[in-house]
Amino acid sequence: MKKLLITLGVTLVCVGAFAQGKVSFTADTAHLAYFTTDVTKLAGSDAIAGRGVYAATIPAGVTLAADLWAGTSASSLSKVTSITGWSAVSEGRWTTTSVILPNGLPGAVTAWFQVDIHDSAFASSAAAHDPAVQGKFGGQSIVFSMIPGITTYVQLGNTVAGATTWTPGTFAMGTLGFGAIEVWANPIPEPGSFALAGLGLAALLAFRRRS
Repeated sequence: MKKLLITLGVTLVCVGAFAQGKVSFTADTAHLAYFTTDVTKLAGSDAIAGRGVYAATIPAGVTLAADLWAGTSASSLSKVTSITGWSAVSEGRWTTTSVILPNGLPGAVTAWFQVDIHDSAFASSAAAHDPAVQGKFGGQSIVFSMIPGITTYVQLGNTVAGATTWTPGTFAMGTLGFGAIEVWANPIPEPGSFALAGLGLAALLAFRRRS
């Protein structure tokens, strides 16, 4: 009986040590997602510069996804989950979801994370910001470390329970809190830009003919 109890105790310790980590994929008031304050990098009249991202301010026809990336190091991140729901009450927050991290990312052990916001038609903000693509939104948080929970879901950005290195945002958003994820789009050239480009090309062709 004594051996059995010892075996069970060791088993429980091992299970606890290697249990998959748990995080609450959400944003608090210090880590909100917001449209850039640079109006030249906004697409669509509904995107309000410097305001938190939420359903009412996303341009028509655009669905933004919030992705959570995680890994055992800052250079080994992979996508864990993707959410397309946004809060219409608390701007800058995506729909909270509880995430059990994949195998290899246990609880109570430091892991690395990044939040990626992008048009859902693309795989990431990097893809949405491809130079060949114009007017598509995207933005990322910094890569940060945090200790996932074992029995409880530790909230991203929680400095008390998670010992996170995700620093609070610095862009003040009034009563909403602080923006930490800047979302912007490749600027769409205005008609005037196309006209100028056309005139420049015509002038170049005329010059070449004369020479």
